[in-house]
Amino acid sequence: MIRALHSLGVKKGDGIGVLSWNCLDYSDVYGAAMKAGFILSPFNPRLQTNEVDYLVRYSEINTLFVGREFVESVGRPGSRFPGCATISVWSPQPPGCIPTRSCCPLIRGGTGCAG
Repeated sequence: MIRALHSLGVKKGDGIGVLSWNCLDYSDVYGAAMKAGFILSPFNPRLQTNEVDYLVRYSEINTLFVGREFVESVGRPGSRFPGCATISVWSPQPPGCIPTRSCCPLIRGGTGCAG
């Protein structure tokens, strides 16, 4: 996960966000953030859309991980969050977003994903 984020231009001290319910993928992002020195901004999925918009813009993240339940509300990268260059979606993904599982060879050392 760290190599995948580095390949997207995320470096130590950069902010990454998560908008999702708790799941196993969330722990991958959390662990990568802790190990690589990224600033993790978890966003409460129970917030109203305008509240999430404000928090994402205020946090100045450049990468956002989104759970499948929130794909439609987030939209394409740059459309609602101009400072957020990359939106990675666990599944399914809208046009312009990166599927998180496509980074699995980087995350899993080239062995692919389980599940």
